[in-house]
Amino acid sequence: MSNPKYYIPAIDGLRAIAVSAVVLYHLRAWIPAGFVGVDIFFVVSGFVVSVAATSLPVVSFRQFVVAFYARRVLRIVPALLLCLLVTGIVSTLIIPDGWLSNTNTNTGVAAFFGASNLILASTANDYWSPRTEFNPFTHTWSLGVEEQFYVVFPFLFYAYVKGHRKALWAILAVLGIGSLAVAAAWANPARSVAAFYLLPSRFWELACGVGLFLGMKSWRPLLAALPPMAGEAFAIAGVVGLVLSFVMVDSSSFPWPWALLPVVSSVVLIASVTATPNTRVASALSSGPAVMLGKISYSLYLWHWPVIVFARWTTGMDSLVVAVSVAAIALACATFSYVCVETPLRHATWLKSVPRARIVLVAVIGLVVAASANFGSAYARPWLSLSVTRDSQIWSSNAELSEPGLPCELAKAKASFHGGMRLTFEPTACSKAPRTVFVAGDSHASAYMPMLKLYARKYREQVLLFTQSGCGFFDLRAPVETNPAPCRDFIGAVLDEVQRAGKSGDVLFLPGLRVPRFADQWGGLGKVGSEDRATVAQEAIGRLSAVSDRGIRVVFEAPTPVFKAPPFRCADWFNARNPICAAGTTVPREDMEERRRAAMASMQQVVRQLPGGVVWDPLPVLCPADPCSAFRGDKPLFFDGDHLSGFGNSLLEDSFAEMIGSLSR
Repeated sequence: MSNPKYYIPAIDGLRAIAVSAVVLYHLRAWIPAGFVGVDIFFVVSGFVVSVAATSLPVVSFRQFVVAFYARRVLRIVPALLLCLLVTGIVSTLIIPDGWLSNTNTNTGVAAFFGASNLILASTANDYWSPRTEFNPFTHTWSLGVEEQFYVVFPFLFYAYVKGHRKALWAILAVLGIGSLAVAAAWANPARSVAAFYLLPSRFWELACGVGLFLGMKSWRPLLAALPPMAGEAFAIAGVVGLVLSFVMVDSSSFPWPWALLPVVSSVVLIASVTATPNTRVASALSSGPAVMLGKISYSLYLWHWPVIVFARWTTGMDSLVVAVSVAAIALACATFSYVCVETPLRHATWLKSVPRARIVLVAVIGLVVAASANFGSAYARPWLSLSVTRDSQIWSSNAELSEPGLPCELAKAKASFHGGMRLTFEPTACSKAPRTVFVAGDSHASAYMPMLKLYARKYREQVLLFTQSGCGFFDLRAPVETNPAPCRDFIGAVLDEVQRAGKSGDVLFLPGLRVPRFADQWGGLGKVGSEDRATVAQEAIGRLSAVSDRGIRVVFEAPTPVFKAPPFRCADWFNARNPICAAGTTVPREDMEERRRAAMASMQQVVRQLPGGVVWDPLPVLCPADPCSAFRGDKPLFFDGDHLSGFGNSLLEDSFAEMIGSLSR
């Protein structure tokens, strides 16, 4: 389905380099900046799609556009559908639902329609963040960029096939330079995620490939006329540029300016192998293994990433044996996809007689049906998953706890609040008690939602939960002013709201992580605060005094146990041997007491200066014996290393209610 007149085997060899760099980078970072292989793909795609478009019918604009999309559909969609469907099903079976995976479903569904890059950009998780590294659909961001480019391409290229080449040059130059300017303008922390994922800052890379084709009649004879040594030197310059790209590119300044090096080097290599196919570089790139790897590069790119991510969730990627095995599995999947799916449909003779518009229509219907199936499988996770974490009542911080004979129903509301969220749990269908319980904190406050909702229904009290993930609310380890500006603004706004809406007898409950965690969900070491506890205790007293002076009782949560292994990633037969689980889900009681000693002293110092202030200690309930365990029998007290589970919430409800009740006595 391509234009045989322009087929250049060495370009498949260049694809082989690109996909090898990406795969080796993702496996073990064996190539320090192997992610620039995607930029090579962008340039190659711009060039090759232009070459292929010259063989399309040009009787009418409609015919040209439909033929273009039919060709793209046959090239991209079959292998993509197979990979996304299998990835979605396996994800449902083995990946537990949690913060680390909560963008996976939306990314996967969007990938069917070339929009996963938009989802990834909107979640503000960069390419190297934990949630993208554990998302089996992350790699489809680059396909999204290309597919969005294909929406624009036929409208531009039709000018070329109709002979308006100068007009196309002018438009392409304006758009390419504009895109480069956007990449430069977005090269700052506030826009870096958008710059990486979105077409406006990537268009110039694909445009370089298109521009290379448009100028081929000018540069090809010039390069072909070079003396052999000069031709070799030109080709070697391209190779050196790519090698330097793989080892020198700085991911913190990408795509601007560091994408320039791999893009320019790719342009040089494509021009070299096109004009001087007899160089040593061209011969190497045209070798049988290189060409074969290049031919399956699309399928290999599709399959390598989900296989790696599934290994991260199960066996871990720490072992060299696992890494090599993962590479072999990905290669096997890619070979099957290329031989049994890609090639038969791209070159099927019976499809030549099928109207191009019908091919596009069938593809669109197939994408919609497949995306719906993937979404449905994710929705059905509680019934389909092989993981014990499918029992949300036991594991999830969104569990709905209940008891027979509760006096009230519960109205729930959720609204944004100064960069965080405000959740309201309002008892209804009963006579409401006058007290309001305000709760403020980070994700550890959100982890108390099951208990707080049950408390509101059971004791007829309104609960207002203010939460912003990653924003500790007086964690007594570092001054509030050391937090990022959005967190500082959130804390100030919550205090203002509590002082405005609160009244004497109300409660301000402050849960949070006040000791260093052992590890994060993804296995990295937990962050350690400055531990400047004397200073921060005085800061907390100063800022909370205005609340306490209104008669609002301030309640600090004493530190709960923290664990070295996250239970939700280590509770199943297929992930229990993951290296992240090796440290276990118990901690000696004495070690935990020592770990929280300084925090307990700081909290006592604060509440002594706040009339009516108290410290509520969940430790006796969560750790009644030595050692402290993340499980009670086969039920988890904690979801991960330090966030409560639904079951943990149910055990603490009586203790919490007794403490709150004692404040009014």
